[in-house]
Amino acid sequence: GGADVDILDITNPKRPRLIREIDVDAESPNLTQTQLGLTEVFLHDMIVKNIDGHWVLLLSYWDGGYVQLNVDDPANPTLIGDTDFSHPDPQLLESTGTARTAEGNGHQGEFTADNQYFIGTDEDFAPYGATNFSIT
Repeated sequence: GGADVDILDITNPKRPRLIREIDVDAESPNLTQTQLGLTEVFLHDMIVKNIDGHWVLLLSYWDGGYVQLNVDDPANPTLIGDTDFSHPDPQLLESTGTARTAEGNGHQGEFTADNQYFIGTDEDFAPYGATNFSIT
């Protein structure tokens, strides 16, 4: 929570300089899907890449999904877009025929070589969400 994205100028690696701290969740209030119970929002991973002359920051934001910011002006990043998790979870539905809410858990993302897409991976600790799992 809080200002969890720190943008630093590392032109001189011996003297990094803080440019901006951002609370992405506060600045993008529609990041979570609270109606699905996806409320855990924290920065898990990030990558910055120059794409077609623009600096793009891709953030893996757990239940907030994946967020892209334009950081051409690092002191004033702008939202490019963010992802949502589908309901029901399409992979679970396709592979098992079970319709359940996606768990979220946006763990890490990386742009494809041609920069047309990014591949996001979720971190899953169990085959079922904790609220739907019981041992009898």
